[in-house]
Amino acid sequence: MRKIPGLFVVLLWLVGCQNNSMPGQGLEVVTTFPDGSVKVDRMYHTPEGVKTAYYEREYYPDGQLFKEGPLKNNKPDGLWKSYFQNSTLWSEGEFNEGVRNGLTRTYHDNGNLYYEGYYTLGVKDSLWKFWNAQGTLIKEVDFSKK
Repeated sequence: MRKIPGLFVVLLWLVGCQNNSMPGQGLEVVTTFPDGSVKVDRMYHTPEGVKTAYYEREYYPDGQLFKEGPLKNNKPDGLWKSYFQNSTLWSEGEFNEGVRNGLTRTYHDNGNLYYEGYYTLGVKDSLWKFWNAQGTLIKEVDFSKK
């Protein structure tokens, strides 16, 4: 029964794409789980007849959203988010054509911040801070000095 919400979202998206005034948009299932349920799907548009994926979502086997974010040249580009299986935000981070670049944050399952820091062209940079599950700052690591 838990697969129904995820399936409902996909069906709602498909109906919305078919009934809008923007031809050439759609949703494509990229991979499935062994039971046939969606594991990864991509939203796309077809400017000038070229099919271009612009957003990707990955799901847990029960249909809950695992991660999502925009694409550029079929690579993560922009803000990507990951979720715990209970739909609580797990992490969020910036990408530039598949490379981590910018602020990243990861959370404890209770919603409190676990750590945050910056990447520069895929390499940890600047001051990273770490908190325990109760929200107390427990450690700082300065990657700009390494």
